[in-house]
Amino acid sequence: MAAIAGGCLCGGVRYTVSADPQPLIACHCKQCQRMSGSYFVATAVPRDAFTLDAGDTLVWLNSSETSRRGFCGRCGSSLFFDHGPEEPIGISAGSLDDHQPLDIAAHIYVDEANTRLLPDDGAARFSASEWRKGGWNRLRKAEPARTPPSPPPALRLHHINHVADDVERLRRFYADVMGLGVQEEDLPVREATRDYAGNVVFLTDGNIQMHLAERDLGLSYRAGKAVNPVERGHVAFRTDDIGAFRRRLDEMGVPYADYAGVATGSWHQIFFHDPEGNVVEVHQVLGEEGD
Repeated sequence: MAAIAGGCLCGGVRYTVSADPQPLIACHCKQCQRMSGSYFVATAVPRDAFTLDAGDTLVWLNSSETSRRGFCGRCGSSLFFDHGPEEPIGISAGSLDDHQPLDIAAHIYVDEANTRLLPDDGAARFSASEWRKGGWNRLRKAEPARTPPSPPPALRLHHINHVADDVERLRRFYADVMGLGVQEEDLPVREATRDYAGNVVFLTDGNIQMHLAERDLGLSYRAGKAVNPVERGHVAFRTDDIGAFRRRLDEMGVPYADYAGVATGSWHQIFFHDPEGNVVEVHQVLGEEGD
């Protein structure tokens, strides 16, 4: 392969590598956060494929008992990570002159990450303990990183569902105390022959609907579904492409219950749990594009 060059911002440190760089590793440990301001993305090459061409301003910092970090003492560029003479030398991905077509293979130390800076890019993830216990060996044996999930179709908050054993008492509270009015349009067509035929009252604040539904602990058993949306209530979003949203859930490994035709024949509803166990609904009005 052709040699690949790189260096720091000011040019005081220059290097050349003569081997294909390894896939990128994004480290989210506290040290890398302090050093980079976010997280540190690095590749690595064998030591015999690395040549330091200019290093007058290269400074090494012993960051632990077994590793050191190299940076330019003049411009401050973070450049190298050295685990010892028996290990490949780590190189900052951003210091390469030619940005190689390398993918991020893994995010490591994710238990220390700033979650707002942890991208959902499909790469493998390892906690600090997982990475220390042979994460790199596991990564090399793993299948290629999965394709990032497709972007979600447009969603909008449609209604909040509260359940009660006494729906009328709940209706009086939200109508009399909260001042909500009756929702008369954009309602699901309900039929007594469906698996759920409980009492439902539809209210609104003029923008977001509120559905007050009779609690039915047996619905999921009768319908053969893993999620019961009228056990504790749920929050509901509307989409114009329920098929695309189901594909996104499949890609991201989120199980869901497809309630098409269970409670209404006019909406295609799916239900799933968020990480805290709250029930979420996404539905599409049947006959709209994407169904």
